[in-house]
Amino acid sequence: MDEMRSSVEDVLNQYRPALEADGVGLEILNLEAEEIKLKLTFQENSCMDCVLPKETLEMMLAKSIENVTGMKVHVELEDPREN
Repeated sequence: MDEMRSSVEDVLNQYRPALEADGVGLEILNLEAEEIKLKLTFQENSCMDCVLPKETLEMMLAKSIENVTGMKVHVELEDPREN
């Protein structure tokens, strides 16, 4: 599982600079086999409208992780914009 976490972190690190430019963070909440739970965090001055919709991000992240790991995964993104 450490190898999987490392692979997921590598993928997230590809997305983080663009997100961070808009004041948004991306972190791992949980990894269980093919289920990956992530969380977007927004700073007070974040550009919430600048970030892609949750469903689009989930699809992009899943595809990127699958390309790196060779495993079919499901990404669930906790997005405070939905509250």
